[in-house]
Amino acid sequence: MATRIVGINIGFSTIRAAQVRLAQGKRPLVEKIHETPIPPGMVEFGDIKDQIGFTQLLKTFWVEAGFDTRRVVMAAGSLHVFSRELTVPKMSMQRVRESLPFLMQGVLPVPTDELYIDFYPSQELADETGPTIRGLAVAAERSHVDTLVACMSNAKLKPVGVDFIPFALTRARFNLGNSGGTVALVDVGAGATNIIIASDIVPLFVRIITSGGQDIDRALVLGLNLTPEEAAKTKLRLTQKPSDSPDNSQDLAAWKIMQSAMQDFVSGVKNTIDYFEQAHPDLAGKVSQVLLTGGGSQLAGIGPALEAVLHVPVTLDGGLTGVELLAGLEIPDEKMSQMAIAIGLAMGVSK
Repeated sequence: MATRIVGINIGFSTIRAAQVRLAQGKRPLVEKIHETPIPPGMVEFGDIKDQIGFTQLLKTFWVEAGFDTRRVVMAAGSLHVFSRELTVPKMSMQRVRESLPFLMQGVLPVPTDELYIDFYPSQELADETGPTIRGLAVAAERSHVDTLVACMSNAKLKPVGVDFIPFALTRARFNLGNSGGTVALVDVGAGATNIIIASDIVPLFVRIITSGGQDIDRALVLGLNLTPEEAAKTKLRLTQKPSDSPDNSQDLAAWKIMQSAMQDFVSGVKNTIDYFEQAHPDLAGKVSQVLLTGGGSQLAGIGPALEAVLHVPVTLDGGLTGVELLAGLEIPDEKMSQMAIAIGLAMGVSK
């Protein structure tokens, strides 16, 4: 039996949602998508500052989108979610989850009684003490999740789950057939970058870097005394028409600032992958490929810069070929890429 679900991605400045039809034995079918800007001050760094206004925005959004269901799944904001690798003695998942508050006490920056915590197994191993399970412990701040759920419910929507953005990206992106070996997905958003390292489509390691495309904008604002709007336009113009020698001194100065900020980002990605490989000597082979996605991945030169330091192929990934579109629905690859998180969130719901 088929089911419909809407995945909602609440970004730093935009809400994006996708209605997906799930049926056993068939590819997820994207039926509708919609997006709208978030008014300034309503949401800051993932925090909903104006709950009444945000609830009304959701109501208007739903009418405009024309979705056929009110069942939704969403993701906690990147700044309110923590993940850590965890290895535990082999036991039932119920016992693992019951022990998580004790195992994670003092490991995370927030007390465990203020968190929702879950465990996602990835590998069964063995050490000198016996069989073990390695996986990812994922925690989200209760206050943040409760606020999200309350706003959805007040907007007459029916939340069926709160997911983890890296898992949504794994479903959407690694469903493309890029399943061979160990692959690093680097998704560059506006305010955060998700790095997911997976082997045979199973996520083994996640790190969220609190920097993204907006850091380039801020660097231009500070370096050239531009307004945020001018900085965004300058970045877009120089990205669309990249050149090693911009035509004028203003563009040259902006280009140098962008390249400097990009190098800081590249170093962060390299350090993350180096850490993973050093921490996993038991894993056969190292990261063999990088998939570069997200709006910030369009920055000119970022792919070659990553290839130069990582010495592995870097693929700029556009559309999503692991899903199908409703007949007559035409969505450009760039727009599908922007919808990857929303689609991946919907894909995680049981059929």
